Amino acid sequence: MKTLFENKRKYFWGLKISLFFLFPLTSGCHQEATIRGQINSQLPQGLIVSTFTVQKGHVWGVFSQGNTTASLTTSVSITGTLNGAPFTGSYNATITACGNPGDHYDLSTDDPLILQFPSDAGSFSGTYDDGMGSSGSLIIQSGLTSIPTYPGQSLVAESGNQLVLVGLPGSLPDGTYNFRLSFSLSSIRAINVKPVIAQMVMIDNNTYYPPQVPNISAFTKMPSLTVPVSASLVDISLPLDGISGATILNFCSQFIPTLTQWGIIILGIMILTIGSVYLYKRKISGITV
Repeated sequence: MKTLFENKRKYFWGLKISLFFLFPLTSGCHQEATIRGQINSQLPQGLIVSTFTVQKGHVWGVFSQGNTTASLTTSVSITGTLNGAPFTGSYNATITACGNPGDHYDLSTDDPLILQFPSDAGSFSGTYDDGMGSSGSLIIQSGLTSIPTYPGQSLVAESGNQLVLVGLPGSLPDGTYNFRLSFSLSSIRAINVKPVIAQMVMIDNNTYYPPQVPNISAFTKMPSLTVPVSASLVDISLPLDGISGATILNFCSQFIPTLTQWGIIILGIMILTIGSVYLYKRKISGITV
C-alpha cells in the first residue's frame, strides 16, 4: 500500500497533546493540541476543531553495504484524564528499520493520525489555517478497512467501523495552526471515535504505520473518545487508564536480507563444490551415477 500521507503532520489526540520527535543532532517535531467536537443537534453532521503546533523532523536515505539500519527516536506527551483526574503521560520509543543495500528508507514525523469512525460517517472535509495567510485542505483518506502497521501485519477496523487517515501537506512550514474536520452521519447521535498516534516507516516503496500511542494491535484494546450531540463545540478528553505506549517499533525482526551479486556467485561455487564431492564419493564407492 503506497501512502498518500508521506511528509504529513500528526496533530491531535485527547484534550491536549504534546509530541516531540527527535533524531540525533538533526531535527525534531513538537505538536501541542486542544481538541473540541460536536454532533450537530439539528443536522446529522459532526465537527472536530483543534489548534496545533508543528515543528518538522525527518530522516531518509538509501541503505548501503556497510549501513543497513536506520533509527529514529520519538517522545509523545499526552494530557488527558486518569482515574477521573488530570494527567500527563510521556511515551518514548525508538523506531528501527533495516533494509538491503540500495533500498530506500524514510522515517518521518510527517505521518497521519489514524482514526476509527462509524461506517456511516462520510463526506469528510478538513482545513488548516495559521491565521497569517497559510491555509489549505487537510489530506483525508476514508473508508479504509485496514492499515498496514508492519510487514504482514495490519490494524483492522472493528465491525461497523472504518478507518480514516488525516494528514497535512508536507510543504507546510513550521507554526501554529487551527484545524477543522467535518463529516456527515446517517442519523443524529453521539458517536465513538478511536484515535491512534502512529509513526510512518517507508522501506523500499512499502509504507507502514506502526502504532505508538496507544501501543495496540487491534482497536478492541483501546478506549473511545465520545463526540456528543451538542448545540456548540465541547471539550473532548481521552481517558488514559490502561493506555501504554510502544517503546520499540522494530522493523528489523521481519527483515530478510538478500544476497549481493558476489554472495550469489560464492553460494553457486559452494553448491557446485559440494555436489562434485558428493558425486566423487559415490563413484569411489562403486555406485553408478
